[in-house]
Amino acid sequence: MNKHNRWMIMGVTMLLAVSLSACSGDNKETAPAANNGSSQNTPAPAEQPAEQPDEQAGEDTVLQGSGIYNGQQDSHSIEIETEDGPNTYEIAEGMEEVLTELSEGDKVKFEYTELTVQGSESVKQRQLTKLWKDSETGSAGGKAGAGAATGSADSGQAASLPAEQTFELEMEGMTESRTAKLAEADGYSLYVFDGFTFKPEEDRLVMDIDNDYYVDITKLPSDYNLDELRREATADLKENGDVRELTGDEIHPAMRDASLFLMSSSDNLTREMIVKEVDGQGYIFHVNMPHEEASAGFGTLAFTSLDSLVSS
Repeated sequence: MNKHNRWMIMGVTMLLAVSLSACSGDNKETAPAANNGSSQNTPAPAEQPAEQPDEQAGEDTVLQGSGIYNGQQDSHSIEIETEDGPNTYEIAEGMEEVLTELSEGDKVKFEYTELTVQGSESVKQRQLTKLWKDSETGSAGGKAGAGAATGSADSGQAASLPAEQTFELEMEGMTESRTAKLAEADGYSLYVFDGFTFKPEEDRLVMDIDNDYYVDITKLPSDYNLDELRREATADLKENGDVRELTGDEIHPAMRDASLFLMSSSDNLTREMIVKEVDGQGYIFHVNMPHEEASAGFGTLAFTSLDSLVSS
């Protein structure tokens, strides 16, 4: 009996051993497969640096200006005082020879481009493309820059003037650029904007929308007398109303270098008589400007054209 029990116990023990061995084998088979790398944590790709914008945003428009040369600031820039105040302009390669011919206080005219520094819209970098001494008796200031070509504005310059020029103007409180075309008459040339026609046979600049807006241009003899012109013009203008002689800031910036500026005004009409010298030649400008809707912009455009006048 005891022997029989022992065999039963041994049998049960062996059965348990086999069972445990089988379980152990099953665990090995069901163990998770070795990591083959597909599920490994991989480092995130490094961020590519954002493309940096250009340091400056350029504008291709060529602008006109005039003012007073205040001297060279360093080897690559100069200062010019315009009606907006003193401004710095970078000089282009090859302008050194022009600078040697200038003295501080000289009146100059120039062409330039503007670059806006990104991140600071109010900061402008001005790059000169042309610079020359203005031999006229005065200048209109930066914003109403008169047209001219490279070199001094002397007699015979008209032959070298470009067919078109771009001017920066103040129109109804806004600054805008407009292109004008060269027109020639007997002994002088000037730039004329769209919306105007120059009649060389009449020496008259007229507004297309209303020909009652016009300027008559008369060349004066070399021995003209300014006081006599003042008396004659005053008598003529008085027929339209009280006559005033304008000076300083009362005059449009493009005409502030005039020797004489008289104006009379009535309810319906303003008339002006302006005496100005260009390259040593005296001119009278008779301005006729009705008080109509078309008058907006007439003065600025007409005076800028007159300020671009060059004797030939």
